[in-house]
Amino acid sequence: GLAVLTLAQNFMHWGWADSVLEIVNRELPKNTVTDDEKRDIYFRLARLKAVAYGSGGKMQESLEVLYELFPVAEKYNDTTTCILSSMSIGFIAAARKEADEAIKWNNRASQFITPAYQKHLGTWYFARALIMNVKGNTDSVLYYLQKSVIFCRLFETVDRLTSAYRMQSNIYTGMGKLKEAEEALMKMIATRKLTNNNADAVIEDNLQIAAFYANTGQLKRAIQLCRNKIVMGSVRSKIEGTEKAFTNDPAVRLPYYTALAGYLQEDGDDAAYQQALEEIILLKDSVYENNKAEAIAELQTKYEVEQKENTIMSQQLTLARRNYLLFGSAGFIVMAGIIAALVFSNQRSRQKEKMQQAIEQEKRMAAASILHAEEKERKRIAADLHD
Repeated sequence: GLAVLTLAQNFMHWGWADSVLEIVNRELPKNTVTDDEKRDIYFRLARLKAVAYGSGGKMQESLEVLYELFPVAEKYNDTTTCILSSMSIGFIAAARKEADEAIKWNNRASQFITPAYQKHLGTWYFARALIMNVKGNTDSVLYYLQKSVIFCRLFETVDRLTSAYRMQSNIYTGMGKLKEAEEALMKMIATRKLTNNNADAVIEDNLQIAAFYANTGQLKRAIQLCRNKIVMGSVRSKIEGTEKAFTNDPAVRLPYYTALAGYLQEDGDDAAYQQALEEIILLKDSVYENNKAEAIAELQTKYEVEQKENTIMSQQLTLARRNYLLFGSAGFIVMAGIIAALVFSNQRSRQKEKMQQAIEQEKRMAAASILHAEEKERKRIAADLHD
């Protein structure tokens, strides 16, 4: 179990999310949460599954795992999973600009961070900074980032420390404080080298470097960096012996094209700018299918409903005392429903008759207008081709 988990974690570091999901889905049934000896592996595999989905931009699938995982972790008193799951849900909410939802889960995570779990404080402060950034509170963002840096250094949370430096550089760049932005950027690059990860695969790092180039008079360099990162191919192959990362997933290519479009527009390259916009439209359509707002909202609602079930059950005794009134009301409602059904049935019959008449009229009109419609369609296609 541990050997397979380690392999999956390595695949995650290499960016092979599909391979991670294949391993996790195969191993989870073998490591059930009810087995005391395998429970820890179960939680770690489940967390890795959520991360794998999230890394590919599949936020809905990631939330499905996290919403299911969090109450199970609470039940079995797995504090680490409670902290990481709630913070992950908060991260996703912040990414979706849902500040209130993000704060709710960030606060929930803080309830589990006792002195024994202070190693998570660096990540907690970083998450808080993200939320403040959504709210547009720059001073608070910098405050929480500095706190994140302190605790990440203290507990050697190198990956999160890199993210904190990157965000610092981004904030300072937006404020026009380019000296401070460059200092944070250099710290980010130096820290990333300590992670043993393929630095080329870290999208946020690359985009921050490009943004710094663009804001320091190196627009061409920013454009070239973005273009160099938009490479498709086999994730298991290398380019000329390097550890080049591929951007096959639409969710990975989209941020590069978005940044590239802005730089091309600023550079005055209208033709290339138009091409980038066309790519963005196609990529957004693909990513949207994986991140429908309605589906995510439904998951959030489902979770809240499940959390309220225990409260509802505890109220059964009180509700039982009101049954006599409820039965009387229910009888009235049933009778009203029967009457409404009869009225609706009559209306539906009349509407069906009218609809049939309309269909017959439509058929007669269609026969007379079909030649005109075909001619109009030919002209439209010819105009589109000309454009």
